[in-house]
Amino acid sequence: MTRRKPLAGIYQLTTFLALVLLLLILFISAAYFFFIPAPDKSSDDSDRLAVLAQKQATWEAERPASFRYVVDRDCDCADDVNRPYTVTDIGGDRQAEYSITVEAATGEQLMADLRGGA
Repeated sequence: MTRRKPLAGIYQLTTFLALVLLLLILFISAAYFFFIPAPDKSSDDSDRLAVLAQKQATWEAERPASFRYVVDRDCDCADDVNRPYTVTDIGGDRQAEYSITVEAATGEQLMADLRGGA
């Protein structure tokens, strides 16, 4: 009598298939990173730098005596601190305007502008 080799069990088959699948994923990932070229960001950056240089030249040519801009902060702060505020620059003298909520004696919520030097 010859002795027969037992058939592979389900655990052995699933382990083998998992190993084959893992190796396939690794080879595809390696091919993706090594053979697919990365997008060229230098042309994008040079376009942005050209636009920035053009806007800076316009700013220098016009030299405004006063201007205004809004600062929109993004932080993990209280809502009152995280609200946008407006800055006015007149000849190098900056004024910031903050909108704050003030509670009246009646309990009514009022909006007020707080102005301060920046």
